Amino acid sequence: MAKKENLPLHLGEPETPYMKKLADVIFKMPTSAETYEFLKKHTKKDPSEIINYGTSSDDYARRVANSFTLVCEMPYYYDPKIGDTSESDAVRREAVLHSLDIAEERYNFVKEKYSKVKATVRQREDKKTIR
Repeated sequence: MAKKENLPLHLGEPETPYMKKLADVIFKMPTSAETYEFLKKHTKKDPSEIINYGTSSDDYARRVANSFTLVCEMPYYYDPKIGDTSESDAVRREAVLHSLDIAEERYNFVKEKYSKVKATVRQREDKKTIR
């Protein structure tokens, strides 16, 4: 169906390291229990201190009704490069560190802009209070 509609497929890795790949571009939706077990094995913290959300409707429905859930996600943008599965000249570690640097730059940019807006909003609120 995706090919018929010319829809791009996610050819990369799953969103989490413990997500099971069922076939090319098809992954099993992880459960809260799987998340808990992964964190228990790979962190030094109590997983209940890290997980700050409940289970999914899929997880719940599977337990009470033996249901099956299919989640279809489409990319927010498309570039032909996402279909390129050839080997990269970048080392994975370097690529991840680079993406973290970019994320930090974006965070700092947004934080700076937010601080300015927050200060302006506070000034306006203070003026309203004085009146």
